[in-house]
Amino acid sequence: MKNDPANLEGYIRKCIYDYPTLYRSFDYERSRLLVLGHTFLSYGTALEWHPEGFLTYIDYDGKTDDGYMPVETMDELPEGFFEKKLWYVDVLDTRKEEIEADLNGGFFYWNGINHKGSSVCVFESDEKKAKELSVKYIDGDSEAMKYKIEMAKILGKELIDNIHPFPAESFNRDHFGKELSGHLKKLYEKTYMGGYSPYPMSKYSPIVEMVKKKTEGVHINEFDLNNVRPDWAKGAVDISRYCLDFYKNENNHKYIHYYPDGKPNSFYERDPEGYRANCQDPSAGAVFTDEMTIEEYTWASWEYFLAEQIGWFEKLIEMYE
Repeated sequence: MKNDPANLEGYIRKCIYDYPTLYRSFDYERSRLLVLGHTFLSYGTALEWHPEGFLTYIDYDGKTDDGYMPVETMDELPEGFFEKKLWYVDVLDTRKEEIEADLNGGFFYWNGINHKGSSVCVFESDEKKAKELSVKYIDGDSEAMKYKIEMAKILGKELIDNIHPFPAESFNRDHFGKELSGHLKKLYEKTYMGGYSPYPMSKYSPIVEMVKKKTEGVHINEFDLNNVRPDWAKGAVDISRYCLDFYKNENNHKYIHYYPDGKPNSFYERDPEGYRANCQDPSAGAVFTDEMTIEEYTWASWEYFLAEQIGWFEKLIEMYE
C-alpha cells in the first residue's frame, strides 16, 4: 500500500478492499464504476479538491504542511478477490485472535474500520460456517448488528437465519435467475437489470466543479480548478461516459429516483401554496407556474433535471478528452 495522492487506480482498489459491501461487484471494472460514481458524482464524501488537481481529505488536525491528508492506495487486490464468497462480521477487538484461529488459515482480513472496541473481519467461507462464525463473534453493540438482531425478532427468525452475504454476492450467486419478491426484487432490478443508477449531481459534485473550473468546497478556501491530474481526469471521463449512455437510454429512466412514477406528491398535498412558492427560482429547476398542475410541474422538473445532468457530462467529456 502506498500513500500516493496521484494514483487514482490505487485509491479505487483500496476502496473496493476496505468497503466491499459498497463497491465489490462482479469484477474490477464494475466495482471501479461504483467507486468512480461515489467519488465524482456525490458530495458530502469528505473528499475535497487539492490545488494540485486530485481529490483528497482535509487535514483538520494540522499534521501536514499543506493542510491535506493523502488518500490511501493499494498496489494490487488479492488474487481471485472477485470470485471469493465473502462475509463480514463486527468482532470485539478482544476476540480477534480467537476468530483468526477459527478461520484456520483461510482467506480473511481486517478492513481497518473500527467501531469503538470492535473491528470488521472480512472472510471467505461457505454459508454454513460463515453463519456460525457470525453468530459466535457478533458484536451486538454495533448498529449493523443491532439491526440484524432486531429484524430477526420482528420476522420471528433465529439470528443465524437473518445473516446474509454481501448484496452483490447474494444477487449474483444465490438469487441469480430465481424469482424474487418485494424489496429484494426492486433492489435487484434497480442495481443489476437497470445497470448502475448514477447519483444525481449538484453544484458541489466534483464533476460539476471540473466543468465550472471552480471549487465549491464549504470547508476550504475556493480556488480555480484549472489543472486536474490526468488519471483523475480520465476517471471523471469514464464515469461521465457511462452516465451519459445511461441517461440517454429511456429504458433506464424508471430506475432513476427523480423519474415521475405517478405517485402523489406528499409535500404538495400538505401545503400546495407553500410548495408552489418554493418552486419559483429558475436557477434551481423548473418554475411551478400558476397555470401548471402538479403533474405538469413534476414532468417539467424531470426534464430540467435530465437536461442538466446530460449537459454536465457532455461538457466534461468535451473538456478532458
